[in-house]
Amino acid sequence: MFSPLNAEIAALWIATDAHHCRGTKIIPLSMHNADEVLGDLDLNVNPRVRAAHWLGPVGPAAYRRLTPTRLKRLASIEPGDRDRPSVLPGAGISASGMS
Repeated sequence: MFSPLNAEIAALWIATDAHHCRGTKIIPLSMHNADEVLGDLDLNVNPRVRAAHWLGPVGPAAYRRLTPTRLKRLASIEPGDRDRPSVLPGAGISASGMS
């Protein structure tokens, strides 16, 4: 999950205009968070590619189909049904804890 701290760090990274980039990572396994988010969206790339990105430089081309795939899936969903759980937690339970 992203946090305000992650957002601030990302803003700092963007502000450097990639002057610090040399194809390496500061934190080993730094793609783990991105992989978790993509997994939640059911958009993960090939497991072999993910493993390579965990251990070495990330190849952006591996992620080029994510946005079109997500947009295609969203277009096939009826309006109002997007990301809505089929059963709401606590549905049918009154304030007293009884249905």
